[in-house]
This record gives sequence, structure tokens and C-alpha cells, in this order.
Amino acid sequence: MGYTHYFPGLTATAEVLADARKIIATSSVTICGPDGHGLPILNETEGIRLNGFEAAGEAYETFPCAGPMSRSIRNCERSA
Repeated sequence: MGYTHYFPGLTATAEVLADARKIIATSSVTICGPDGHGLPILNETEGIRLNGFEAAGEAYETFPCAGPMSRSIRNCERSA
């Protein structure tokens, strides 16, 4: 059984992106791109897309947050 959390109205504006960068910089876990490797996507066109580190078994579902110029579903699924 999984868990899905929705973020209604959340858009990756410049302020949200700046906050996301601060959180990632101070995180004690490795935060990667949407496929569990590489760098997270953080821009107003694509929004925010990140995941855990796949090689360490920390990746699951991509966290998506649409940018103001994109359209995507804003949810995050987690396993129970």
C-alpha cells in the first residue's frame, strides 16, 4: 500500500526554487535528479523534479512540482 501527498497550488516560482536549493544544500541525505542519479531539476520552465540516490536504495517516486511555465501533476507517492 502506498501513500500519495498532493500539493495543490504549489508552483516552482523563483522563491520556491530558492528555498528548495537551500533545503537540498543542507540536507543530510543525497538528493538526486528524478531518476535517482545526476542533479535535481530546479528551474521555472521544468519546475522541481528530484528523487533520492538510487545506488544507495534511497530512490522511489520522483517528487514533481510544476514550474510556472509548465503543466504537470503535483503529487508525490511514497511506499508504506
